[in-house]
Formats: sequence, C-alpha cells, structure tokens
Amino acid sequence: MSYRYVPELSCPCVAYMLLILGSSGQLGKCISSHLDSIGIRYMALNHHELDVANGLVVDKALEQIRPSVIVNTAAWTNVDGAEENETSAFSVNCRGALNVALAARACAARLIHISTDYVFDGEATRPYVVDSPTNPMNAYGRSKLAGEQEVLRIGKGAFTVVRTAWLYSEHGSNFAKTMTKKALMQEPVRVVADQFGQPTNAHDLAQLIISVMDVKEIPSIIHGTNSGATTWYEFAREIYENLGADESLVSPVSTMEFPSKAVRPKYSVLSNLENAKFGLPEMQNWSASLGGLIDVIKLRVVEEGTN
Repeated sequence: MSYRYVPELSCPCVAYMLLILGSSGQLGKCISSHLDSIGIRYMALNHHELDVANGLVVDKALEQIRPSVIVNTAAWTNVDGAEENETSAFSVNCRGALNVALAARACAARLIHISTDYVFDGEATRPYVVDSPTNPMNAYGRSKLAGEQEVLRIGKGAFTVVRTAWLYSEHGSNFAKTMTKKALMQEPVRVVADQFGQPTNAHDLAQLIISVMDVKEIPSIIHGTNSGATTWYEFAREIYENLGADESLVSPVSTMEFPSKAVRPKYSVLSNLENAKFGLPEMQNWSASLGGLIDVIKLRVVEEGTN
C-alpha cells in the first residue's frame, strides 16, 4: 500500500512525517519508492509544486505541512549550463538551500540536504574525508558549496549535508542509462579514462538517507557513495559486460579530447568510513551495485525506446 500524499497546498493543514523536495529527480523517486516499501507516510513535491528559490512560497508551504524531516534533493544539476548561468545555479543551489534551511528551522524540522563531490578540486590522491578542504573548480561546485555552508550555518548541528557522486538509476537521464542504450545497440563509444570517482546507485543512497533519519547523533556532513573507485571508461566497460555487449566497443580517451565548459575534477573519490561511527550501514561496492540494478535499467531503457 502506498502512503504517498501530494494534496493541494491550499487544503487544511495536515502533519506529514517526511517531506521530499525535488521529487521528480532520480534520487527523489528512489527515496519515494523505498518509503513506499516500508510504509512511511510522506509528501513529495517537485519543482513545479514548490520552487525552493522562492523563499515566501517555501515558508508558507512548510508552515502548513509542518514535516518532522525534510530531504532536500532539489538542485540545479546542469554542470556545463551553470558556467553560463551561475546566477540561476546559485538561486537554486544556494538561495534555495538557505530558504529550505530557514523554513525547516522555523517549523523545528530536521533537514537532510544533498550535495556533491564537486565541492572538491580533484587534486587529491586519496579519498576525501568530510572535513577535507573544499575548493570547487566550477560554477556548479561553487553553488553547491555555498548551499552546504548555508545549511550548516542555519542548522547549528541539527541538519545534515549528504555528499554524493556519479549518481545513476533507471530514472531520468544519467551515464548508466546512456551507456545501456549504446550497449543494447552495439554502438562504439569513446569514454574519458582519466577521471576517477564512484558510480553511486541512487537506490543505495536512498536507503542510506532513510537510515540517517534514525541516528541518535546527528552528523553534520556524511559522504553517501558506493565503495570502491573507477573511471568513466571502466564504468562503461562494466555496463557493456553486464549486458553481454562487446567490451572492445568502449575506447578510452583523455579529458583533453572531450573539452567541456565546466572543468571536471580528475579525482573525486569520497571516503565514507566515518559513517560507521554514526551507526550507518556501509554502502556496497559500486560494481556489485551496478550488477544488481542493470536489468532494471535495461528494462527501463527498452520501455523508453533505444533511439
């Protein structure tokens, strides 16, 4: 039985245990499906139903809904687009985060805010811990870091920032789905082989976020990524292999051969070893997690059409 409720905001006030913002994104959808499976009552609002960049609307909505916990997945995620529209990226990723944090504090709700590995510069040679120095290399990273800082400033220890990376699922548009389409059509692809990170299954991250809601000691920042590390090239080869496609169709290229508007970090592996001290479960290895979801991704790709 589903306990998902999305009534008109003009209706009489109803107390919801949990509110998901940015519900139309892949992480929002994965959180919703896991909450449905365990029978937790929640409200899920997408950008059209609640624009986090509009402070007055956010204040009014949260005053009415009065959730106990808010998970803010709403974000400007177009990394290259942020280079030309940094003001717009900041309006969602920074101002929006501030609006939600202020409204959460006003209604005494706990906030779990989603951030990114792009707050780091990618110059490290070992996994970043939660208190590693931040130094974003692009506009998107700057906007997300600014949002983190506002959430932590307003929360004063009562809010949690969850950083993640290389997120994928069967929902929306993402690298895993794109490579799955190519693999099913036996298409050759050229993939960057000199950027290292952690492909993260959005379903695994959703389960971690749900676990964060129950911890007694509230962490200020945690890293939510599947364990291990790889390159985009090896990630693509793994997808081809899982689907029985010819791995030799995947060719490695350098970042220099794929210039983009936004500079990408060459190393953005996040350490999540500190999660254990809060009693949080370890997220499985990225390769095993991909293997467990690839059939679901394949089915969705086939349903949507490979063209």
